[in-house]
Amino acid sequence: MISFSQELFRIDGINRMEGKMDIVNKPRLLSAVLTMLMVLMIAGTAIGGGLIPRGAQIPADITLTTLAGKTVSMQEVIKGKKSVVIFFNTACSQCLKEVKYILQNHAEANVLLVSIDLGGAKRVESWFNRFFRDYDINKDLVFTDPEFTVPMRFGLSLTPSSALIDKEGKFVDAIAGYKPEDSAKLDDFLK
Repeated sequence: MISFSQELFRIDGINRMEGKMDIVNKPRLLSAVLTMLMVLMIAGTAIGGGLIPRGAQIPADITLTTLAGKTVSMQEVIKGKKSVVIFFNTACSQCLKEVKYILQNHAEANVLLVSIDLGGAKRVESWFNRFFRDYDINKDLVFTDPEFTVPMRFGLSLTPSSALIDKEGKFVDAIAGYKPEDSAKLDDFLK
């Protein structure tokens, strides 16, 4: 019987621990890796707080970091406003499309832009200056979260993704990814 740690050393049919060729049970390896990822995601969510169910208030412990490095409570930023929280990455073309769509069609909306980019605040600010110089963007509503803790609280695991929050501060829905048909969902929510 092969242990989980031994299984991780078996890559491309080579048993790295024993130094000899060997046929790997790839489905077992895939299963082991996926199980480990699930455990890490659950543990990460548990450490940063639990998943927010639809209809629940945004917890006070969710904080965001501004481009200037200041930590703020998400509750305070969205207080009394219907809000769209877009989780994006500067290297993501679909993220660019979603952000542009929102800014072009809902300039008056309370849109929080949360970068999960590992490049940090300077990279995010440079991205905005490059692609959005003609838009009136409130940089106080642009945040960073390179550890991806906030989107995980909403059950989101890819970019772009959006969390829709009503005026009472309750989590209404999430949009994972961005497809043209998602525009209608955003439009309906922001009416």
